Amino acid sequence: MFETINPDRGSLMLNMISVVLITSTLLLAQLVTLNKSYLAIMGHLAGEWKLVKKDLDGKELGSSQQWDPRRRYKKGDLIIHSYYPGFRQSVYIATTNSPEGRPFDSFLRATHNLFQNELGHSSTSGIVALCAKVHFAFMGIILLLIFYYLCMGHHESALLTILLANIVASYGLLSSGLMSHRELRAVAAEINNFD
Repeated sequence: MFETINPDRGSLMLNMISVVLITSTLLLAQLVTLNKSYLAIMGHLAGEWKLVKKDLDGKELGSSQQWDPRRRYKKGDLIIHSYYPGFRQSVYIATTNSPEGRPFDSFLRATHNLFQNELGHSSTSGIVALCAKVHFAFMGIILLLIFYYLCMGHHESALLTILLANIVASYGLLSSGLMSHRELRAVAAEINNFD
């Protein structure tokens, strides 16, 4: 029955890429919208210590001292810290005056660079803007492929479906975290009518 239908592997691959792209960017936008204050603060705290040398032997430690929770450190102080007793130690340098707490692990230090400018309103988020740019670039590629399929006489219905799904996802991505104008008007009217 279906022996005359040629499989379109290109549309299948684009469909799979689209599913992964839409899912990951929408989840990332939700993460940034809901948890960005916590992640930005933890990223700031994790950025107070910078890794200098990793996995040192006892001979390489030099004049650095063990991290002490009672001591107040200043910018430029070197400390030795190990996350787990018995494991190799690493040397960290303080990047701020009076850093809070011990050096954090590498995952939290990576959040410092990613979330350091994400404390503003959700509409000013650089991560959400980057996700939207990726969506628009992907939609541009799909549009070019649709024109190519039209010129070559292929069926473009799968690509149109992928384009529609990405348009809906881009709208959801760009409107995540934005307040409703109707709610803002209701709050403004309530404030104006306050006696």
